[in-house]
Amino acid sequence: MSVTNREVTIDSPSALLSSLADGRCTTDALFDIVRRDSLYERPIPERHRIVFYIGHLEAFDRNLLNGRLLSLRDSSPELDRLFAFGIDPVGGGLPTDQPSDWPSLDIVRHYVQQVRDEIDEGLTHLQDTNGGEFPAALLLNVAIEHRLMHAETLAYMLHRLPYDHKNAPAGAPQLTPARPQTAMVEVPAVPLLWACPVTATLSDGTTSMNGTPSTSTRSRSIVIRRRTPNI
Repeated sequence: MSVTNREVTIDSPSALLSSLADGRCTTDALFDIVRRDSLYERPIPERHRIVFYIGHLEAFDRNLLNGRLLSLRDSSPELDRLFAFGIDPVGGGLPTDQPSDWPSLDIVRHYVQQVRDEIDEGLTHLQDTNGGEFPAALLLNVAIEHRLMHAETLAYMLHRLPYDHKNAPAGAPQLTPARPQTAMVEVPAVPLLWACPVTATLSDGTTSMNGTPSTSTRSRSIVIRRRTPNI
């Protein structure tokens, strides 16, 4: 794949390129939480469908770097525009787009890989640093921060997605419900002391109520069921 690049320099290239790769891994891991058949869901009514963000992260990087740091081919201009802005709602209300309005997941995944390959090929040929209107380090940091911002957005979006639309993380323990243990326990009889009301007539003819211990007894023993949860 042929990519033409400007000669620019980049501060700490290995650190920035490593951070960009780490950011991709972070967002990829979030998308992997969602079942394939649920990637067209919209957990929050005011936001885009999940599939938009899969393409948006790469479209942003491409649109940011192309013409400023790299010279990339216009391989998929329609997808570049779609994933840059999404599908605007009609009349300014909540989004009304349907899953069928979006490209298939295979097309979206192919777009993502194509954009990453073009960007990565261009970045490996960066040579000088501070050429151009914007330093390479500034542009790459913008791309990294934008991706991490959306990682935070995706994290709380996916909390709104029902559990049966998600995959368990790799290596997560499989929890199997266990019946709680039960046993019969005897509560023994204990002595009880009762306070009985006593009425007294005062010198002015009024009465007063006082509680005075007057009798004692014992309770009867009972048997109850104790439930012990399995932890």
